[in-house]
Amino acid sequence: MLVNEFFEVMQSLEGLVPLVRTIIGITTVYLIFKLFIDLAKKSLLKKARTKKQISNVELF
Repeated sequence: MLVNEFFEVMQSLEGLVPLVRTIIGITTVYLIFKLFIDLAKKSLLKKARTKKQISNVELF
């Protein structure tokens, strides 16, 4: 009885698994991209000398 209910719940969630996997994948790619952008921005801010260069990096 309990096993049948478990399988019914798993079958109802079957369509949800790809959605969750996609959301996790997109979030992971976004966080990695954001990390690289932040590292590049920090590096460019260290190299910027003039106010114009600094403001350009901050806009980036």
